[in-house]
Amino acid sequence: MENNKNLFLRTGLAILVISLFGIGFYYYNDNQKLKKEKQSLEETKIELQNEIKELDNKIADLETVINDKNTELETKDRKVQELQKEIHKLQSLVNKYQNEGKLTKTKAEQLQGQLDQKNYYIAKYQQEINRLKEENQQLRQKIENLNLTIKERDSLNEILKEDISLKDTKLEAASILRAFDFTIFNINSRGKEIPNDIFKARQLKDIKVCFKIQENHVAEIGNRTIYVQIISPSKEILKQFKKNSGYFTHRNREEIYTTKTQVFYQKSEVQVCAMFNKPDDLDYEKGQYKVIVFADGYEIGKTTFIIK
Repeated sequence: MENNKNLFLRTGLAILVISLFGIGFYYYNDNQKLKKEKQSLEETKIELQNEIKELDNKIADLETVINDKNTELETKDRKVQELQKEIHKLQSLVNKYQNEGKLTKTKAEQLQGQLDQKNYYIAKYQQEINRLKEENQQLRQKIENLNLTIKERDSLNEILKEDISLKDTKLEAASILRAFDFTIFNINSRGKEIPNDIFKARQLKDIKVCFKIQENHVAEIGNRTIYVQIISPSKEILKQFKKNSGYFTHRNREEIYTTKTQVFYQKSEVQVCAMFNKPDDLDYEKGQYKVIVFADGYEIGKTTFIIK
């Protein structure tokens, strides 16, 4: 019978270990996929930004060409106006000579030749003006098309930013440490550690909180400060500022911690314990106590115990 019981326990433990490994492997693959997707989005975003810069440069070049053509147009317009004034003067001169009877055949031919020459240049300049206007119109259409392309790229860029932000949020959520498998110890006056979840007030002295931090392949390797709050039934945080307690920041707000400890996290499961030394003037209130654990600005786990 005892052998069957041991076999059952070993089998159950083996199934639990395999399940935990499978879950860990699933989350690891999922997070690796997220990282690759984020990297791909970042690369696409950079490509789009470079393309937008190139389009901006093309627009700047086209605008320079348009300005040059506008300058040329103004020059041609001035020449046309000057020629028209000269034609007007010649015509006035012809009329004067006619009225005075001084317009000889030779003089008339000479003045007509000048008028024909100026009309020729006016027609030539007008033709160039029309060509420049048409080219300007085409260039402005190109700029408009480029601006539409930039607008499309900007919209796509904004979508990519949102996707990257979402991936960052998911990766950040995935990197949060998780505390589990809590054990609460009463350390009595003789230093003996007694694990339980129900304690007698008269026998309870110092409290030791132990738990495991879950394996997480996304979390960064390095030192972590783990903060522990022990909260009484009347919602008071147990504290002993002379020894264990102090303040930490959680959600942009200062809070009291009961005790803290340091751990070097290496992406693998680790056992953590933190001590609370009971002040001499503290009488434990009867009822249910909450234990909340924090790391990296996040709540990573909690449990309860009872004092009666």
